[in-house]
Amino acid sequence: MVIAMLQRKPAWPAGFAVRRDWPDGSHDLVAFRGSAGQARRFARRDRAYWRRSPLRPLTHTVVVTSRRDVVLHAARHPCASPDCPTADPAAAHVSAAR
Repeated sequence: MVIAMLQRKPAWPAGFAVRRDWPDGSHDLVAFRGSAGQARRFARRDRAYWRRSPLRPLTHTVVVTSRRDVVLHAARHPCASPDCPTADPAAAHVSAAR
C-alpha cells in the first residue's frame, strides 16, 4: 500500500501554460500542456483567434507552471499578481504584434 502511494503521480504536475498579458496589466494562464511545443502551438492559434478582436492581449508567452496555478487563475480573473509565473528568457515568446 505504501509503495503504491509513493508511485502515484503528483496531484498537481508541472508543465507548460500560455500566459496572456492584457493592456490593463492583468494576465491569464491558459492551456496547460505537457510540453513546451504543445503550448507554443496553442499560443500561435490563440494569437490568431484574438487578432481580429478589438481588445487583444499584448503578449502570449509560454511559462513553466503547475496545473494547480492554471486552475487557480481561472477563478482569479483578472489576475495582476506579480508572483505569478513569467516566461524564462530562454523560453519561446510569441508576440501579439507579429
